Amino acid sequence: MRPNVSDDVADRLEELVDEEARLPASSLTFEDRLEYLLDTFEGYRTTCGRQSDRIDHLERELEEAKREDTDDTPTVGEDRRW
Repeated sequence: MRPNVSDDVADRLEELVDEEARLPASSLTFEDRLEYLLDTFEGYRTTCGRQSDRIDHLERELEEAKREDTDDTPTVGEDRRW
């Protein structure tokens, strides 16, 4: 079954492909336009997932560094001459 798409949705799809693609959307079929945007969206999701993982990793490293920093901080009256 093929879904019916309103003219407004089809126009929006064409506008988005025109903005993203290196060729005019008018040179692609409707199905090609949709596939292009789905592939683009999937790429964005993959990139976003990798960046999110990297942020989580950096946050863990920062917390670890903070803990190490407070562990090395001398307490009052403690002599830490090297």
